Amino acid sequence: MDTNPNQQIVINAWNMLWNKQKHPDYYLPDVILNGIKANGITVDPLGNLDIPKYGPFTLFQESGLGSISIEFSNNIIQGLNTMSNDGINVPADGSAFSATVKISALASSGKFDVLATGLSMCAVDSVWALGSLTGKKALSAADIDDSPGIIQAKDYRTKLLNQGENGQFLVSTYYDNNNVYNDIANDPSTIFNYNWAYYQTNGKGPDGTTQVTVTSKILSSETTVAAQNPDSNNQVVGYEAYNLHSYIGQGLMIKSIDHKISDLQNQYSGQTIPASVQAQIDKLQQAKEATFVFGENTKPINQGNANGITVNTAMNNVQNNAPITTSEMTSKHKTGMSLAKAASNDDYPLYTDAMIRVDEMEQEFLQLKAANKLSRNLKDSTPVSGTYSLTIPVPTVTFNGKIITSESAISVQITSITAVIPPLMYNLKPSDSGSSLVTKIMEHYASATYIHQLAQQKTNEALNSTQLLGYMTDRINQALNKVFG
Repeated sequence: MDTNPNQQIVINAWNMLWNKQKHPDYYLPDVILNGIKANGITVDPLGNLDIPKYGPFTLFQESGLGSISIEFSNNIIQGLNTMSNDGINVPADGSAFSATVKISALASSGKFDVLATGLSMCAVDSVWALGSLTGKKALSAADIDDSPGIIQAKDYRTKLLNQGENGQFLVSTYYDNNNVYNDIANDPSTIFNYNWAYYQTNGKGPDGTTQVTVTSKILSSETTVAAQNPDSNNQVVGYEAYNLHSYIGQGLMIKSIDHKISDLQNQYSGQTIPASVQAQIDKLQQAKEATFVFGENTKPINQGNANGITVNTAMNNVQNNAPITTSEMTSKHKTGMSLAKAASNDDYPLYTDAMIRVDEMEQEFLQLKAANKLSRNLKDSTPVSGTYSLTIPVPTVTFNGKIITSESAISVQITSITAVIPPLMYNLKPSDSGSSLVTKIMEHYASATYIHQLAQQKTNEALNSTQLLGYMTDRINQALNKVFG
């Protein structure tokens, strides 16, 4: 078989990037670190890769403080200039390539804050805590993290992370937006805060006939029992009243986020919204759209299963389906359009019913709010903060790409980056160390393997960012122009 000329041209271009003696203006490690401006070539340094703020992640409950959680911000990845060539493979047809590098000092660093929030917990913890709510008084914070329910909930979180791409996507999406959800849940001016733990929903029970009345407390307890018996048809989730209550909860969250967005926008009516405020609005919008992601991953499970499904059926659905990253409902729910109208063409009637009820609840809530009759919750506080760092052990990184040919030129496009990265436990450096609270935080963080898994995922996402993919594509194409020209 004749060798495709693309093979040698792309190989030569790749090797140029690593020959500092013959081609100093193209030497990739130096270009990444310092950029270059010579011989008609101008390239900016790559700089650091950014990871958006993520968390908060609940660690434990502390008497007097409530839920203790940790979040990470100012996250960067650096050290890409420590790459060294480990070879390139161009198949005989010359249509693709994979190039491998070693990175000796890939590192991550950033800031962390530990938050103490009266009623704020991650989703899996909240499910259990709500089961212990009595009236409007929250559960006391006596070692809730050691309770059987919390242990079970964390076990299911781990199962989701190991449930393939969809499970990882759902957990990651929740924590990407958890800060917004926590703010909404703990803000006494929101309709979600006022109703979430206390509103009642009437609908058909698991037998598909009997009318039942459910609350978040009741459903959290039933979910816990069903999770303990994941194959039992007598202990199910997702029956009519259960789903209706869940959709109302989603609607309450969306309403609360919409009001937050409107409040921010109204502050700058007729003016240019500052970039920092627009960033807040964008984050709120992202969290709202994420509620549709969760809903769209739930509704297909329950259609045709009006009497509910077992927990293992739900988990299998997550495993067997690809992530739903966008939702038709997102485009249907426009600013100013009622939730009931947005859902009017939806294929699941319960959702339409839920949105009508949410619209009614909103009107009642706004009247109470105007009359100053809403209750107050505990304020957020930040008991511990500090920095973190970590050298990331990455044996090899592979750039995968395609080769594009025309009559006059050859170019490449890097489409993905593959790195074998283990779960990452950051080296936390609290600004105020030595207290018993800090000791407990460090112990719980060290054992929070799901957080380490998500840090691994965030690092992989940063390596596959358009920033790095585009930068590396440009460097190879510059070398190709030199070789081909």
